[in-house]
Amino acid sequence: MGPCLRALVLSAALATLLGCRGAEQEAPRDDVVRVPASSPGMLRAIELGAQSWPEGLALFNAVAPDKNKALLVKLAFDTPSGAREFMFAQVVGNTDTSYAAILQSTPINVPDWHPGDRLEFQNEDVLDWVLQVEGEPSRGAFTTCQIARHERPNGNAAKHLSNRPEDCAWVDEYERRHGLRI
Repeated sequence: MGPCLRALVLSAALATLLGCRGAEQEAPRDDVVRVPASSPGMLRAIELGAQSWPEGLALFNAVAPDKNKALLVKLAFDTPSGAREFMFAQVVGNTDTSYAAILQSTPINVPDWHPGDRLEFQNEDVLDWVLQVEGEPSRGAFTTCQIARHERPNGNAAKHLSNRPEDCAWVDEYERRHGLRI
């Protein structure tokens, strides 16, 4: 696993949980940031991530084939209580109607899924995306940047997010180009 993908796996561990119910929650982990389902900033970040998914795909496809690159998507998984847990999966292939991916996050409240599990998704399932190309800042990552800027993470999540502030530069530029602000 290259350095780009290792950084991406840690980023994937920052699975953001919206609407999580405490009754099914395991012991707190410091690599997970919990965000209230009503967080306007996170809802807006998810909206922008979903809307910009076609741009993320185009950027990924434009990277030279010999470059070390990874494209992750944030997807929602239903928990036994009916809440949703949000996790990252790395895109590994596609057909005309769907994509194949490998789950990168470690679930907290979704017992049927494990890191490394293969899954399929459609365009409408994408809530956010992250493109990493070795030697370059990340692109996408609207929800991760929202967490870094506004949700006040602590523990390992805070350490990781503060180590790569340049990763939010692409989001800043996207917002400027489109007259937006998360």
